[in-house]
Amino acid sequence: MKFGDRFPLTKEKLTIGRDEDNDIVINEPRVSRKHAQVIRKGDNFILKDMDSSNGTFVNLQAVNEHLLSNGDVISLGGFGIANFQFERGDDKDEAELVVLEKVLREDEEAPLRRTLQVDKDKLYDEL
Repeated sequence: MKFGDRFPLTKEKLTIGRDEDNDIVINEPRVSRKHAQVIRKGDNFILKDMDSSNGTFVNLQAVNEHLLSNGDVISLGGFGIANFQFERGDDKDEAELVVLEKVLREDEEAPLRRTLQVDKDKLYDEL
């Protein structure tokens, strides 16, 4: 999964999680095996958290179930882990999830933390 990947919502139910049998597989420990699903009900799309360990968020708010609107930003397992944007075309039958950020691994975050620590130490040295 990479930035800009698109997942059309053509099925009645799209599943997201770590298990290989999900429609969208996210190989990240903070994402649950069966993390969330997008369910189509008529012209609407509903995001449902599947009792995940680290939560499902829409526009930075934790949700259990949420009626998706065009432009909503979905985050799974915490912020910066897996982010999607819900996009809906003019035709109500067309909708998709677009990857906004790549999935980060623990070791990819560490250099940023070290850089911030060095900058903070440098700032205190200058005071």
